[in-house]
Amino acid sequence: FFLKIYSFLSVFPNIMSSLLLDGAMALNGSLTVVWGMVLFFRNDRVVAKIEGKKAATTKTKADVMIWRICGLWVIFAGFSCLFVTDPVWAALRFVGPSSSEAVGRGMIQRPLAWLSVTTHAIEVAVKYEALGPSRVWRGASGNVVLALVILVGLCLN
Repeated sequence: FFLKIYSFLSVFPNIMSSLLLDGAMALNGSLTVVWGMVLFFRNDRVVAKIEGKKAATTKTKADVMIWRICGLWVIFAGFSCLFVTDPVWAALRFVGPSSSEAVGRGMIQRPLAWLSVTTHAIEVAVKYEALGPSRVWRGASGNVVLALVILVGLCLN
């Protein structure tokens, strides 16, 4: 009996750290997909919020095209994060549980998590340069929070 309890408790930290990284990647992926949809479909509101309503009305078709292409890539990045979480793999039935573990954890999830943290950090730097120190938190707070959540998941995994 005590041996069973000990074996469960010895595995429990590994399970929790794996769940944390899965959760961090799922949160990042979900919010990134939603943001990508905003960039694709409602980029005029984003421009109006950043540059003002007058600037939003003067955007050309080429400007809108660039916003939409960026939105598509953001959606792609979000789905990439979602696809490396075990619950999503299991729900979509793309692969069996043993393959999911190997693909999601070993080969793809950790490098994609580090890439996500790095991308969020670079985006914060770009926003700092564009918005300045007084307004950067307003533009980059989501990036900071998501990067930290993923970083905690990586460190504990």
